[in-house]
Amino acid sequence: MSEMYFDFDAYMDERKSQEKPFVVKAFNKKYEIPSDIPFDVVLDMQRKEKDGKGVMQNDQVEELANMIFGKETFQEWLKSGIGMTGVMVLMERVIGMYMSKANNTMKTMAKEQQNATP
Repeated sequence: MSEMYFDFDAYMDERKSQEKPFVVKAFNKKYEIPSDIPFDVVLDMQRKEKDGKGVMQNDQVEELANMIFGKETFQEWLKSGIGMTGVMVLMERVIGMYMSKANNTMKTMAKEQQNATP
């Protein structure tokens, strides 16, 4: 194999095996949520921001919340009476966790690349 080869599948499998879900405590219960978010969701949020359409429709907010927290968890929070402010705070904090994780991943990859370079 050439030196210019990167096995993305193997890399992601290894990372996933080491990943732990994010934990959010709400309504006196701890919830595990996915530690990654589909990138199409990120792109959609960025497009809305860029287009000046930063306001999402109700169905889009629900779709995003279901993707971030998981449908079952989000529905449980709705039944517990979570308000708009609570949803927005949770989304902001968890998206911040995703961003921090992505930044840390990029730093780790840069260090790995430096160490691999002769």
